[in-house]
Amino acid sequence: MMIEFLRLASVFGVLPCTNSTSNKSSISSGVILLIQLICQLFYVKYFCQNLKQFYDSGASEPIRVRITAVTSLINFFLDIFNVSAIIAFSLRVPKLTRAFLRVCAFNDKILKFSDKPWSRIRKYFFSLFTASVMIAKNLFMFITVNLPELNVKLSARYIYALIVFSEQYVSYVNLEIKSRLAFLNKKLISSSSLTKQDVELMQGAFRELTKCQRLLSTSVSKFMLFDLAQLLMLIIFRALNAVVSCVVAEAESAKSITWCTLNVMYLCDSVWRFSMITWSCGSLQAEVKLCLYILFCTSVEATKKLLLATAAKIK
Repeated sequence: MMIEFLRLASVFGVLPCTNSTSNKSSISSGVILLIQLICQLFYVKYFCQNLKQFYDSGASEPIRVRITAVTSLINFFLDIFNVSAIIAFSLRVPKLTRAFLRVCAFNDKILKFSDKPWSRIRKYFFSLFTASVMIAKNLFMFITVNLPELNVKLSARYIYALIVFSEQYVSYVNLEIKSRLAFLNKKLISSSSLTKQDVELMQGAFRELTKCQRLLSTSVSKFMLFDLAQLLMLIIFRALNAVVSCVVAEAESAKSITWCTLNVMYLCDSVWRFSMITWSCGSLQAEVKLCLYILFCTSVEATKKLLLATAAKIK
C-alpha cells in the first residue's frame, strides 16, 4: 500500500522505510537520523548567514526587498523548529507504519474492504507525483545556483524534501483511514438487518481505525502546528510577492518576469500542500463523526431487535 511511498522517501534520505513483516527498518533509522541532523546543522548555518547578511546590508535595501528578506528569515526560523519536530516524528515512523498496516489488514479482512481504483490512484499520486516534485525542485536548484552556494542550498532543498514527504505521509495515512471509515459507513447504512456479532465486528474495526488515527495525531501534533502556521504565512506573503512582481513591477524587466514566475510557482506549491493536508485531515474527522453516530444507533437498534426476538421466543 504505502510501502512504495516510504521506499522513495528513504531513497531521498528523509524518512525511514519499514518492512511490514519485520520489526526492523529496511533502511536504518539511525542512518536517516544522522543525515537529518547533519542537514539541520547546515540549515542553521544557512539561516545564520542570511541573518548576518540582512544585518549588514538590509537597511540600505528598498522596502520591498527588506520585507521579502524578513519574511524569508521568519520562514527559515520556523523551519528549524519544524524540522526538529519532524526528526522526532520520523523516529516513530517505522513503528507507526507497522501498526497502521496491521490495522488495515485486520479491517480489510473483516469489512471485505475494496476501494478500487482510488487505492491505486493514491499510491501513484503520493509515490510518483511527490517524488517528481522533489526531483524538479532540485534540478531547478542545480540550474540556477552558483557552485559556492551549493552546499547550503542542498541542505535547504533537503529540508524541503523532508517537510513535504512528512506532510504527504500524514495525508496518505489519513486518506487510507478515511476510505475505510467511508466504506464502513456505507456498509452500515446499506445493511437492512445486522446481528449483534456484525455490530461487534464493526465496532472493533472502528475502534482499531480510530486508535490508529489517535496514534498518528499524537505523533504529528507539534509538526502540524509549525507546518500549518508556516504554510499559511507562506501563502500570504508569496501571494503578495507575486502581485508585486507580476503587477506592480515593470513588465519589461527580465528580472521582474523571472521573479513573477518564481513567486507564482512558490505560491502554487504552498497552496497545494496546505490544501492537501487540511483536506485529508478535515474529511477524516467528518467520517469519524458519521461512523460513530451510525454505530451507536445501529448497536442500540440491534440490541433492541435481539431482546424483542428473545422475548417473543419465551412467550
